[in-house]
Amino acid sequence: MPADTSTLVSGAISALVSGEITTTHQFEGPYYPDSLEIGTPSKGGSVKVYGNLDDPTTFETRVRAAMALRALAQDLANPEA
Repeated sequence: MPADTSTLVSGAISALVSGEITTTHQFEGPYYPDSLEIGTPSKGGSVKVYGNLDDPTTFETRVRAAMALRALAQDLANPEA
């Protein structure tokens, strides 16, 4: 094994033995801390909208857009209705 790989492996084994594990989360794009789920899957479908409740105007815009897309999806799924 090359020196870099063996150092990496021994470091991983040391972390497992000592119980120290570090996890890093990297978010790409905007981070939305809140969510709202509307509807049920069996009755016309459900929509889950992510947003920030500290900005209610933007959140409402996101909900309205999601509901419009839900209606479009229902129309495409049931063209005769």
